Amino acid sequence: MLAFIFRYAGIHEPALYRKAAEEAQKVLDDDPKNYDALMTIGTAYQRLDRIPDAARYTEQARALYPKNGEPLSRLGSLALIAPKPDLHRITGYMEAAVKLEPENPTFLYNLGWWYDQTGDTTKAADIYQRAIKASPLSFEAMNNLALIYEKSGQPERSLPLLQQAMKTDPENEAVYANAANYFVHRHEFKQAQDNFDRALRINPQNLTVLVERGRANLDQGDTDTAIDSLSHALEVDPHSFDAYLLLSSAYEKMGHVKEAIAAAEEAQRIRPDASEVKATLDRLSSRKDSK
Repeated sequence: MLAFIFRYAGIHEPALYRKAAEEAQKVLDDDPKNYDALMTIGTAYQRLDRIPDAARYTEQARALYPKNGEPLSRLGSLALIAPKPDLHRITGYMEAAVKLEPENPTFLYNLGWWYDQTGDTTKAADIYQRAIKASPLSFEAMNNLALIYEKSGQPERSLPLLQQAMKTDPENEAVYANAANYFVHRHEFKQAQDNFDRALRINPQNLTVLVERGRANLDQGDTDTAIDSLSHALEVDPHSFDAYLLLSSAYEKMGHVKEAIAAAEEAQRIRPDASEVKATLDRLSSRKDSK
């Protein structure tokens, strides 16, 4: 029992994973085929970045319990973080896990996410739909499926999923950020700002939201608010290329050429080869010289 307590306690205190591995090993000394102990020690070693050891114990669980999908799904996750990920191997593991347990929402989500990452959004959408059907609490599947619909020109299917995701997990800022971007694309800026604000109430340090809110403000011509949001973004991450470039644009619109050049130069310092920065600086320099 101690091994399994430490397995989940380690989620909150990584140092406890070492204790989890020790307790699981004691169980395996007496019962080498104990499924929970094998998966516990596999989890512990994965968290401790001992990937080969994690894979070895998880592979033992797979061999001993071939009808259980969890070891296969875990092996797929481990293969993802290998020095040279084998895409076919990852796909094979994740598909096999779903084949064994076709109603498991976690395995379905993992496979859908993998298809999504590899660009096969048709398959990803199908698997996300299955994950949502298997569990009405599949927040990530709802959110990601909504993004697929939005990008594929099906906004009428996107918004209901985002709304459903909000109800499922009302304290997750990601869905509000995605809803805000949905409304930005539809030029419904009031609703976009409301969702940006909801995301930032949950996490005031969300860099992506701060930058995208600044971009939306800039698109609406509200340069003062854009500068406030982008300045906050740079407090969170002083190396944000996008924040500096947008800040430069905001200052340029206000006619503050010197400040615009300074912000663009900071962006260039972060990405020296960025063509858009060079074009911005060339344009600003010509404006400065013409005065």
